[in-house]
Parts: sequence; C-alpha cells; structure tokens
Amino acid sequence: MKYFKIDNLLQLTTEGYQFVVCITHYDKVGMVIAYLYPFKDRHLAENFAEECMEYHPEVLEISDQSRQLLDNSNFAEMYLSSIGELYLRASYFDNSETIYVLVDKDLNIIDVNEAMLRSPQMKRSQFIGKNLSEISSSTAERGLDKAFREVIRTGKSIILDDVKGDSRYGEDYFKVKAFKVGNGVGISASNINNLINMINVLENYVYKSSHDIRSPISGVLGLLEIIEADNEKDPDKLREYLSIIHGQIGRLDELTNMLLQSVKLEKHVRPFEEIDFHKIVSDVQEMLSYIDGYGEVDFHKAIADIDGYCFDKTVLIFLFQNLIDNAIKYRKRNGSEAPYVKIEVKRISDGIVITIADNGLGINEKKQHKIFNIFFRANENLPGNGLGLYTLKNSLEKLNGKIAMHSVENQGTTFTIFLPLS
Repeated sequence: MKYFKIDNLLQLTTEGYQFVVCITHYDKVGMVIAYLYPFKDRHLAENFAEECMEYHPEVLEISDQSRQLLDNSNFAEMYLSSIGELYLRASYFDNSETIYVLVDKDLNIIDVNEAMLRSPQMKRSQFIGKNLSEISSSTAERGLDKAFREVIRTGKSIILDDVKGDSRYGEDYFKVKAFKVGNGVGISASNINNLINMINVLENYVYKSSHDIRSPISGVLGLLEIIEADNEKDPDKLREYLSIIHGQIGRLDELTNMLLQSVKLEKHVRPFEEIDFHKIVSDVQEMLSYIDGYGEVDFHKAIADIDGYCFDKTVLIFLFQNLIDNAIKYRKRNGSEAPYVKIEVKRISDGIVITIADNGLGINEKKQHKIFNIFFRANENLPGNGLGLYTLKNSLEKLNGKIAMHSVENQGTTFTIFLPLS
C-alpha cells in the first residue's frame, strides 16, 4: 500500500483513485498517526477496512469528503509520520533512561516505556489498560490524580518535585512532569535519589565543616581573652598559650587544606601524565617528615620500576599522602614492636596494585563498614576530619580505580588500591 499525506488527497482523483481508507492510532508518545491507503474501488476499500477494524478505519470518498477530512476537528491534531519518523520516536521513547507513561482522560494507561518496566520488573501488558491508581497507591493519596486532571482541563504542564514512588517498587524519589497529550496526559519521571543523597551529603558537609572550623577559632579567641584579662606577663605561660594557639591554627589549616583538596579532586578534570612512583612516594615522605611521629616510623618500600604508565598525578599524591599520614597518626605508642609502614607498588596484567600496610592501632570490626563514609572517624581521640578516605574513594572510582581495606584492631591496617591501565 502507498502512504499518502492529507495534502496528496486532492491529487488522487487525477490518478483514478476515488476512495481512501484512513487508519489512525496513537504512537509511543501519544500523538495520532494517520495512514491513508487509496483505492479505485469502494468494495476493495471496504474489504481492506474490515481487515483493519482494530485500528478504527474510515472509508472516505475523495470527491465528496476530502475537504471534510481536511477541516474535521477530529483530525486537526493528527501527527502525520513516515515509518522512519515513527521508528525514531519509538526508539527514543523506549531507550530513554527517563520513565514515560501515557494515560487517557480517565488516567488509564495507554503505554509505558522500557524504563518504567525495568524498576518493578514487569511486562508492558501488566500496565496497559490499568488505571494509575491500580499501579501506584500513592496517586490518590498524594493528590497526583487531581494534578493530572488539571493538566487535562487546562492544557498547562506541571512539574512536581520530590515525589515518592510506590513502596512496591522501592520508594525512590522522582521529579515528575505532566503535560497534555491529545485528550490525555504524558508523564515523565526522573529518578532523583542520587540528587537527594548529594544534597544530604552537602548539608552534612557544610554543617560538619562549619563546626570543625569554628572549634579552633573559638579556642584561639578564648585564649586571647584570657591573656588580655589577666594581663599575662609570665614568659612561660605566654609560651604555653602560644603553643596551644599554634596547635589550634594548625588544625584549622589542616582542615581548610583538606576541604580545598576535596573540592579540587571532586570537580577538576586533569590530564593524565606519566607516573614515577618512586618520586611521588619520596616527595610525599618529605612533605610528611615534619609531622609528629614521622621519625618513629620505619618505612619499607618495594616499588617496581614501571615505565610508560599514565594516571592522574594529583590523585596519586593525595592517595599516598593521606594513607601514609593516617598510618603515622594511628601508630601504636610505646608498643613492643617499632611502628612501620610498608609500601608496595607492582604491575599486573590489567593495571597497577598499590598496597600500604601498617602495624598500628587498627580499626574496630564494627566500625569498618563506615570507614569510607564522609566525616566518619574511627578514633575520636586522635585528630582528623573524616574527609580523606571519602574523597580518595570517590576520586579513584571516577577513574575506574578501586580501594579496599583490611584491618584487625591492635594489629594494623592494610589498604589495597587497584589502578586500571590508561
């Protein structure tokens, strides 16, 4: 059969066609598709129409009804499409990560896309024909049905933020847009769980950072008030106060530096460069050589000569700095065995493996599952801000790397890092 647009109807009479069968149906995004099949004989046209009854065919006589077809309001909203255009629209509809649902004026489901089927692991036939209230009990409870009917009545689109999904499908949160399609409504829903989690993390980030920044500032201000109030002139006392102030400012400097590094690693995209693991470890050791306890630790290094390997150098510097600093900070004091840090770097078939092990305090087994959480600190009695391991894990995963930890309390901790080949 030949496909014609409405504009071609008036030309058909010159070619001997007197009748056309008009077949209409909704496409995947709720628009009306019209296919026009011309015939020279009414009997043939009616026989063809009978074969297509499920598509609600109409047999139209061109000489008398072509103008009526063009003017008929029932067809005014028709979307005339070629098969190629229909395929592209259907492909987008089903391959989109956004959930799409089409409903009629009574909120009965006309169609859903593949994204809607993936979450509850259901078949399309389990949705089609059912009312939205049957699929989601929250539709009426949260007033969504009234909102969708208002879209049908006014034709104005609406956006609903933070809509909680049905408990049967995981109670995810969605941003929902409803827009009029024909006599019904098209509904798109984007999962915003990750966005909500990010907002929660950011809120905690701001709260905790503000508290940690405020604490040393308050300490310094308090000491300054004591010095001013007592008009302190004793040099020993002044040195004691200055030492405390210096320590508080050092805490503040460490925190602000960590915050800056976290933002830098999270947001900035840096080019890869060839990595010299020997030099990076040596440079990090030199940077840390001034911190308390560095001189008490024995370093054992087994770093392979690896040529031609490229990676994000900033991430690797942060990796060694953070893990070695933690090993020194959480070393055993006055133990029977001297504190040590073992650093191993080797190449395997599909990447690089870095191992950093110590014989320090270790981490309580009940706390180990939280070790990479933001602001989590396994030992509240020692200084720290809970940003380092969280930032490190996120940075590595963005580059397809991995980090794992094994720890035994009072025996030590081992971190194993995998870096993929560039």
